[in-house]
This record gives sequence, C-alpha cells and structure tokens, in this order.
Amino acid sequence: MKNKLSKRVMAGSMAAVLAAVGAGTYGFEQKSMSEVKAEEEDTETLKEAAENVLGDTTTESNGETYKDESVYVNADASGKVKKTTVTEWLKNTEKGSVDDETTLEDVENVKGNEKYKEGSDDSIVWESKGKDIYYQGTTDEELPVNMSITYKLDGKEISPKNLAGKSGKLEMTINYENKSKQNVDVDGQQTEMYTPFALATAMMLPTDEYTNVTIDNGKIVSDGDKNIVVGVAFPGLSEDLGLDSSNLDVDIPSSVTITADVTDVSVGATYTMASANLLDSIGLDDVDSFDDLDDSINKLEDATNQLVDGSKELAEGTNTLNGKSGELISGVDKLADGVTAYTDGVAGVADGANAINSNMALVKNGVSAAVEGTGKLAAGVSGVQSGLNTVASGINTAVASLNQSSDNIKGLANQTALTDEEKQQIVSKVSAGLDQAGLSEEQKAAVDSAIASAVSAASDGTNAKVAYAANKYSEGMSGAASQLSAASSALTTVDSANPTATVAGGVAAVSAGIDELQTKLGTGTADQPGLTTGVEALASGVSQLADGANELNQKSSTLNSGMSTLKNGGEQLVSGVGVLASGADTLASGISEYKTEAIDKLADAFGGDIGKVTSRINAMKELSEDYKSYAGIKDGMNGSTKFIIETESVSK
Repeated sequence: MKNKLSKRVMAGSMAAVLAAVGAGTYGFEQKSMSEVKAEEEDTETLKEAAENVLGDTTTESNGETYKDESVYVNADASGKVKKTTVTEWLKNTEKGSVDDETTLEDVENVKGNEKYKEGSDDSIVWESKGKDIYYQGTTDEELPVNMSITYKLDGKEISPKNLAGKSGKLEMTINYENKSKQNVDVDGQQTEMYTPFALATAMMLPTDEYTNVTIDNGKIVSDGDKNIVVGVAFPGLSEDLGLDSSNLDVDIPSSVTITADVTDVSVGATYTMASANLLDSIGLDDVDSFDDLDDSINKLEDATNQLVDGSKELAEGTNTLNGKSGELISGVDKLADGVTAYTDGVAGVADGANAINSNMALVKNGVSAAVEGTGKLAAGVSGVQSGLNTVASGINTAVASLNQSSDNIKGLANQTALTDEEKQQIVSKVSAGLDQAGLSEEQKAAVDSAIASAVSAASDGTNAKVAYAANKYSEGMSGAASQLSAASSALTTVDSANPTATVAGGVAAVSAGIDELQTKLGTGTADQPGLTTGVEALASGVSQLADGANELNQKSSTLNSGMSTLKNGGEQLVSGVGVLASGADTLASGISEYKTEAIDKLADAFGGDIGKVTSRINAMKELSEDYKSYAGIKDGMNGSTKFIIETESVSK
C-alpha cells in the first residue's frame, strides 16, 4: 500500500509543485525579478506558485449558477490568524435575481452596483439582472485547516521577531492541521474522517541571506537573487485511508521542514494555498484503479514467498561458489604454468624448424650427389663384374698349368740324373705355371720352396757323385731319385691343398654378390626420380612448418598476456564472488525482513480485503464533493472554495 498510495500521492503532488514553481517563476521572470523589488509583485508571484500547485479548483457549472469562493487569511509570522476575508464570485445564469446564502459580515459588492436583500437563515438575494456578482465580507469562523510555523536557530527555538538580523543554522518547520473531522458512513459503520485537504506553501528566500537551502517535502528553484521554495502536505490523509491504525510505515506528509545557513536574515512572507480538491490533485479520484488491488496483494504475497525462497537458494549457491573459488584459482595457476611451458615449447619448435629449413639446401645437394654416385656405383659394379670374369679365366688357366707342372715333376722323379740346364728348365716352367695360375704370394712361396728343395737336392746328389766317383754313383742316383720323389710328394701336397679351387670358388661367390648388387642398384636408380621429388616436397613442407612455427611463436606473447589477464581476472572473480556471497546473504536476510515487516503487515492491515481501502476512498470523494463553501452556499447550488493564507514578514 505504501508503494500504491503514498508514492502516488507524492508523485502527483510533486508534479503539481514543479508545474507551480515553473509557472510562478516564468511569470516573475516576465517582470524582471532581479530588477523589480516591489513587495506586491513578490506577493503575486508566490500566490501564483501556490495556486498552481493545486490547479483549478472550480468545476463545470452545467448551465447553472456557480459559486467560486476564495478565502484570504492574514496571519502573523508564526501562522496565527489575524483576519479572514472571503471573496465570492456568483457566476450568474439567471436573468433576474440570484438567491444565495452566506455567514459573512460586512458584505459589499466589489465589482458593481447591484444590491442585495437579507433573508432568513443567512440567505441573501442579489438583484443581478443577469450579471455576475462579486462580493466580499469578513468572518471569525474557524478555518477547516490551520498552519503554524516554528523557527530554530542553531538548534534552539526562536521567535520570528528575535530571528530577524541573526546568523546561523536555521530550521523552519510548518505544521498543518486538518480540523474538518466528522463522522461518515463507511460500509455501514460510522467512521471519523477528514475532508481531504491538500496544502502548498510558497516563499522566497534571498540568496544573499539564505544558502544551502533544503526542504524535505517540496522543491526549490533558484533564480539568481532568490530561491523559490514550495512545500506540500496532506494533513488527515493517512487517517482517511486508515493507514495510521495499520502497522505500515507510510510517509504521507503533514508538515514541511526547511533548513538553511542564514546571514543577517530577514523573515519573509509565506503564501499557503489549501483546497479540498485533493483527490483530483494527486490522482486518487479514479477509485476503479484499486479494484484489482486485492488480487494484487495476494499475488504479491505469493511472489514474495517465492522471492524469499529464491534469495535463500541464491545465498546457498553463492556460498558454494565462494567455497569452490579456491579450486578455480588453483586450476588457473596450473593452466598458467602449462601455457608458459607450451609457449616455451613453441619457441623450441620454431628454432628447430628454422634450423631444419636452413639445412634443407644441404639435404637437397646431398640427395643429388647420392643419385649421381649411385649411377657411378652401378657403372663400377659392371666393371668389377668384367674383371671377375677375367680373374676366373686366369685361375682356370693357372690350374691347368699347375696340373702340367705336377706331371713334369713326377717325370723328373723317374730320372736318375739332371743336368743344370734341365733343372733350370724345370724351375722356370714351374714358375711360369705358377704365374699363370694367379696364385697368392704365400702359395707361390710354398711351391717355389718345394721345387728349390728338390732341385737343390738333385744338385747336391750330383756333386756327391763327383766326390765319391763311381763308387757312390748308384747311391747318389738313389738319393736324387729319393729327392725327386720328395719333390713329387710336395707337389702332390700342394695339389691336394687345391688353393686355386678355393680361389675360384671365392671368385664365383663374389661374382654372384656383384650380380645381386647390380640388380639392387638398378632398382635404386629407378626410384631416384621419386626420391628427388620427395625431397623437394619435404623442403616445401619444412619451409611451411618454419613459417607456421614462427607465427605461432609470435602469438605466444599474446597468449601469455591473455593468460596473465585470465589469472588476474580469476583473482578478481574470487574477490567478487566473496562480495557476492556476502551480498546474497544480506539479500536473503533483507528479503525475509521485507516479507515480515512489509508484505505480511500489508496483508494483515487490510485483512486480505482491499475493499476497505476503496470504501474509504469513496467516502473521501464524497467529502470532497460536499465541501463547496466555507462561508455558506444555497442548497442545490454548485461551487468550490480555496484558501490563501499569508503570513506577514518581519523586518530586520
């Protein structure tokens, strides 16, 4: 209800205040505020400001005579009434006389010569002849609303007379009182209610005397030399709405407080406008707008319960999040370490890729040289194969020569005597055979040694014959024969060892290996174009790898920077989560308190039946419509009234 009523009241009244201040200021600016000092012009400006707060208080006459009443009240600086003058405007629709009622004294026509006759019970008859009648009079009747002003200087109450010329911290409080209480029927029950009056007070505060001006229920507009201050109040409205008996903390103002720092201050006049047309002023005349308020309160209760539950869940969730935030920071730290290691690895990859890329020229040259060498190797293998064939042929020839030498040696063994020439021939033939056989040096040495021994032995046998003459001839021959037999045995041994056969077998194995090598070289040579193409593709790929690695390495600094930002952000997040958790707890507590102190009380205040409020508003509306005049009005006549209360100024 606080949101629905008090805010609606204040919003409507503040809009009226702003319009009033704007209109009053504009009117005064037209008169050059900084130049015109006449008191009556200031008075007119403030009257306009106060009147514009409440707007037009008149209603349509509907073709009938209408009474427009203005009550002017002169009061002292504290608000005490000194004199009340009432001006009446009869908007005449009759061609003859106009019947009226009034409690005024000293009645006089202020805009014509029309006369009136007094009747019974305060009635008077004006001979209007179809003209409007303007008259005024005075009265001592109590006003339906009253105001009083108290002043405090530096915290101590002071009279307006003693305040003039002082300096310090001023506090001025205007209290409004609604005295129109009466019993009315509300849903069949007699209830005390007030006629709904709204009051607006305007004043001018010179800026050379009043600084740091504030107001609690109103607005301030500064116009160079002066501040125009307008305050509003609605005395009795809380009681009319039944809010004073509820537990709601509803702030509908019935007073205005103004504070200022003052220097050699003067107490200026104030102008207060009061009207019973409150409902129209603040927008409460449309009672139908409250028809759905009962349902809205029920929905508000349900929504508040959900809000309480949700706020508790939020608090629990944020506390859980706060508890897990340490793990988040730990994970972020590990991620940061991993990113650092990754960027270091990227730098290494970039360096390696660049090194490979710079050596690819050497690889390409090496492959080209290998291809060329393979060709030469294949040609050389063919030459080796040809040489091996020649070696094999020579070995076969040597074997044949050795066989012949062996036969010759065996023939010599059967001879009893050899001449030196014959021995030399034997040795020469054997040596020639050995050369043709292509024996190794060790094999040749073994054969030569055996032959030399045999020949030497034969030579020694011949010498012995000469020495021992004929007697030893047969013994020498026998020895020679024996030596030749030994030589023959030696050759047989050499032949049985068959080194030439071994060599020939080795040559054959080598030849077979050469054939296989030649076949493999042929295959390798055929694959050389693909190898060259692959090396070219490899070089291109390595170049792209180097470029990509370098670009990745350049981006590593950005990644490291971003990781640093993430790490810092994570720490800030943890801090923020802590604050959020604290705030969520506070929110949950606040929502729970709001439900207990506001919503529950709101529902209890009206017992779940908003009809009580609408009934009170309807009663207020009737009271407002019934208040047509302060000084009296004829039954059946329509009219309206407004009060203008002027407090006097106090000179220094």
